[in-house]
Amino acid sequence: MNISFQCQNSFRYQNVIITFYIYILLPLLQLVKNQAFLVRKNNLKMVENNNIMKKRSDKKGGEKN
Repeated sequence: MNISFQCQNSFRYQNVIITFYIYILLPLLQLVKNQAFLVRKNNLKMVENNNIMKKRSDKKGGEKN
């Protein structure tokens, strides 16, 4: 009787841990991953814009001379 009760308890805790992982940790990980992706994407966009601005300034500088 006591042993089966302990087994049920451990299964219950295991289920709680699994549901915690699925419903809380996984979405948090997704958010973090998405945020990191957005930051990287913005950094790439900033680098591209920087390069475009450099090319434009080079062209303008060339026209002046």
